[in-house]
Amino acid sequence: MWKRVLKRQWHGFVAWVICTNNSQKLPVDFLTPEKILIIRLSSLGDILLTTPLIRALRKRFPQAQIDFVVKAQFAEVLYNNPYLNQIHTLDPKSNWPSLKKLKKRLRKENYDVILDLHKNFRSFFLRNLAGKAQIFGYRKYILKRLLLIYLGVNLYTKIKPVYLRYQDAAAPLGIKEEPFGLDFVVTKEVEHRIIERLKNKGWVPDKLTIGVAPGAGFFTKRWPAERFARLADVLIEKLNAQILILGGVDDEHVSNTMENAMRFDAMNFSGSRSIQETGAAMKQCTMIVSNDSGLMHLAQALNKPVVAIFGSTTRELGFFPQGENARIVEKPIGCRPCSHIGRDFCPRGHFRCMKAIPVEEVMEATIKVLKSKKEFGVVN
Repeated sequence: MWKRVLKRQWHGFVAWVICTNNSQKLPVDFLTPEKILIIRLSSLGDILLTTPLIRALRKRFPQAQIDFVVKAQFAEVLYNNPYLNQIHTLDPKSNWPSLKKLKKRLRKENYDVILDLHKNFRSFFLRNLAGKAQIFGYRKYILKRLLLIYLGVNLYTKIKPVYLRYQDAAAPLGIKEEPFGLDFVVTKEVEHRIIERLKNKGWVPDKLTIGVAPGAGFFTKRWPAERFARLADVLIEKLNAQILILGGVDDEHVSNTMENAMRFDAMNFSGSRSIQETGAAMKQCTMIVSNDSGLMHLAQALNKPVVAIFGSTTRELGFFPQGENARIVEKPIGCRPCSHIGRDFCPRGHFRCMKAIPVEEVMEATIKVLKSKKEFGVVN
């Protein structure tokens, strides 16, 4: 297991060195791009965090063609984005033939500017097209990250969220700092279909609905499902809330575990393969309680107040929720962070970063969020 973790970190470091040494930086005066390509292959949250930059590019270059490269399974995140012209998709397998096929297609576009917001071997291969394209990459702060994770040395004198780091990559193009605000468009057709499905599950419109997202890509980013269950029961008992369990296909097991551990009934909407469908269901919620996951960012894209539970990750890594309607529940455990993306196991064996967070603290944060909404001022 440790070999796999170290191998992944080493690959990231080598990709960073290669990509950094091959980025071209020209002053904005020399750049009047007609065609711009953005590369961010995955995942849900990372792609959503690129949307302020997409919006800023459209403001700066209203006539330009702005395209995006993404893995096919995440293309839905960008459906109907009003600031994009075209979405190029990479086969989910991301194998060598599919990479070559996509690169051939991109080369024909003859882009003026390429923004690499992923900076790994695949994006490096795709971005190096023959022609005039100027290439810009974003700073991952890999050395600072490695020192923080493996040696506990914190050199982050200022914490800069990832959505601003993405915008920094386009600074040579004259991009100014675009305010936070993630773009995600749910189609009317999908929303209507999901509302009907929710009603069939017993959902009542206009009643307090709290979305709960107990999943996350890695074990160390998941608050125990049994605690989510206790939280949901308290929300039903004290606030008469409707609980909507949210998650994708990979979250189905943990969502079912949570549902089975509850004393009261909840509506389980996990297991969907469609990000659009999950977004449509989330759109009907009053607020969201989530782990540090893609659904946390989706909640912000839908302007939903969010309570985020952080375990193995920390704010320094840049993926924390923004704004007055966001609250983070976390504990100052000395071994945090142990990874920038999460782990399949706790390297110390105690998992205190999550186990030390009681249901009462998450409940308190949830009530504070609800009290901040005037229409729910009656909450005790």
